[in-house]
Amino acid sequence: MLQTKNKQKKNIIPFKINVKVIKKIVIISWLILLVLMWGYYLINPAYFSAKNIAHVLSKYEGYLFVVYAVISALRGLTLLPNMTLIIAGTLMFPNNLTMLLIISVFGITASSVSIYYFSEFLGFDKFFVKKYPKKIEYIKQKMNKHGIIILLLWSFLPIVPSDLISYVSGTLQFSIVKFVGAIIVGHLIIYLVVIFCSDSIFNFFI
Repeated sequence: MLQTKNKQKKNIIPFKINVKVIKKIVIISWLILLVLMWGYYLINPAYFSAKNIAHVLSKYEGYLFVVYAVISALRGLTLLPNMTLIIAGTLMFPNNLTMLLIISVFGITASSVSIYYFSEFLGFDKFFVKKYPKKIEYIKQKMNKHGIIILLLWSFLPIVPSDLISYVSGTLQFSIVKFVGAIIVGHLIIYLVVIFCSDSIFNFFI
């Protein structure tokens, strides 16, 4: 009986997940997505204008808020500009700006957190620490001292790519609690200005 059980155990091949292979597949897929999205963005920038985004998404009238929330949460992985989507929201929801603000803050928070953990999953931290140990240590020290201020200012300024700081924070393993708090506060301020100010201020973006 014991021999039979031992033979059965030997015949069972345990299923092992090759994390390295999965990471390579994810990285390649992500890079392809970036190339395709940014290639189309550079070739046809008018398609990504606030007016056109509002026009395309308006087709999903029955569940427009849900579609907008999902796109807001996933947009960060493409590194496409965030502010254009917010302005498109003001065109789609002119009579419901408070809900737009709530969904936009949720979207940027979800997007930033996903990027934070995505960079960690891809092993950016190990790669850069191995490649530039002194520089990474120096940046870590600065982030530990002034990280919240840096995140607040970075989130508040619409001219800088907000997603970049999420990748940096994930790579440096900055405190997730401080990271999320600063992201919410910083973006809440700029979103209040963008969403509730008159449309004429944003004609340049549209």
